[in-house]
Amino acid sequence: MAQTPQGRKNGPVPLMAGNGRANDPRIRLLGVKTYKGAIYDALAEMIAELEMPPGSRLVEAELVTRFNVSKTPIREAFLQLEANGLIQLEPYIGARVTWMSVDDWVELLFIFDALEQPALALVAERITEAEIRSVKRVIAKLRRLRAAHDSRGYAASLWEMHRRLFAPTQYPRLIRMIVSEGRSVGRRYQVVFVHTFEDTWDLELETIAARVDALARRDPVAAANAVAEGHAELIRLARAHATDPRITGYLRP
Repeated sequence: MAQTPQGRKNGPVPLMAGNGRANDPRIRLLGVKTYKGAIYDALAEMIAELEMPPGSRLVEAELVTRFNVSKTPIREAFLQLEANGLIQLEPYIGARVTWMSVDDWVELLFIFDALEQPALALVAERITEAEIRSVKRVIAKLRRLRAAHDSRGYAASLWEMHRRLFAPTQYPRLIRMIVSEGRSVGRRYQVVFVHTFEDTWDLELETIAARVDALARRDPVAAANAVAEGHAELIRLARAHATDPRITGYLRP
């Protein structure tokens, strides 16, 4: 069976580990990144993987203890999370993970298209045969992970595939934006609207493969059409599934 989200959870999420120790192991980049950046990454991952589902409160005092830092980097991370639409800061209440909706998913697909589609002609022109083979190896891995219903492993390989596919553009900022938007903002929508449902997950993977096949033929128009058609069908299926009890607990009341 497909990996499915859990139902709606109310109230704050417990933030201390079972042994009560601070210094959450997710903060694995301290010393390389700023405290704010490392805490943002940790919280964004928890939200993306629905460990902090929509509606959950982020309690500042608990996070200070968990990450063993002052309030300042927590508050700075909150501002970045709010800017990316992952939490809402409410006066006298605090931070709460934002609810999801089909319309938000549609907007994200529009953003991905705005970033990726204009670059396809450049990819088709510059990508080498060796790079095409490298991307296709990742797609073969995606198929194995899909068969195993390994959503988290699939997502990690998906964004590695994007890095390889768009590397020929030689635009590192573009690649960072595509991967960052997908990993931190788009991931939870993928879990809820795509990987909960067998037909939608299959469609996502076939859309990805069709784009790569078209680029291997040096046909950016066919690649763009494959994505446009795939995304239109993903949106149709998301609207059709919006009342499914497996995901309604994550959607905006």
